[in-house]
Amino acid sequence: MIRSFFLITVLFFLCKNPLYAKSLKDSTNTIKKVINIGVPSAAIISLVGINEVWYKNYARSDFHFFDDLKEWNGMDKVGHACTSYHLNKVSHTLFEKNHIKNPLLKSSIYTFGYMLGVELLDGYSTKWGFSIYDVIGNGLGTFLYSIQESKLKSQPFKIKFSSTKTTYATCRPSLLGENRLQQIFKDYNGQTYWVTFNYNELSNKKIKIFDYVNFAFGYSVDGFTGGHNNPEIISCNCVISECNNLKRTSQFIFSLDLNTSKIKNNHPIIGKFLLPFDIIKIPFPAFILNNSKNFRLIYF
Repeated sequence: MIRSFFLITVLFFLCKNPLYAKSLKDSTNTIKKVINIGVPSAAIISLVGINEVWYKNYARSDFHFFDDLKEWNGMDKVGHACTSYHLNKVSHTLFEKNHIKNPLLKSSIYTFGYMLGVELLDGYSTKWGFSIYDVIGNGLGTFLYSIQESKLKSQPFKIKFSSTKTTYATCRPSLLGENRLQQIFKDYNGQTYWVTFNYNELSNKKIKIFDYVNFAFGYSVDGFTGGHNNPEIISCNCVISECNNLKRTSQFIFSLDLNTSKIKNNHPIIGKFLLPFDIIKIPFPAFILNNSKNFRLIYF
């Protein structure tokens, strides 16, 4: 997820920048050329940058495959789907607002192609490898956005992300993050990936409150200090006994979320403030199902 953040940021800026977000009569063709050239160029530059900044720090090898399906109980795969969904969404919005031909087809191809490029870089890294399951996650996220946009012209089902600070990072800070920013992307225990859906967009029976409220189902893990198993902690800035007696569990969460797209349509100023919540789920009360049933008044 973190390795694709650069391109999402670039496209998000282009999409929301007034120069690109609206069609200008005197420069429509120029803008189209800039976007048609700029988006694939940004993708290529991003991949080259990732290779130079990220992969050069690790040993290289011949191209090889890697079976990582069971690592972190699938959290990484859900992360790939989330990243692909939003990359497709942002690039499609950019293309559509500027009247680029076949915007959904192009955004889907660019999204899947870019994520495949990242995976190919993994394939030449000794530390990782080319993961078929990552590619499947990329395809599912790309497809979820494109099929809804193609058939429904809306997104009743959305993928979102949230993160909260955990104590597990102190057990293995090099793996789970040495500071809060790193932990957002590296500590799977604190991450939750959500599928939210809007009742009114899926039902003929409209209920007014559900114009603004979505149902949300989340997935997360707890007690993980390693991908497949928890290694023995010998020394750390933590209570070693607590780090060596963690119970690894997956957990499913039921909660609510705001339908920010509806709010933005009615209140554009508030909509700009809520813009990040297109990706980030808003905290709400939640029921957590793992080995027991828990309720939290506020779940991030």
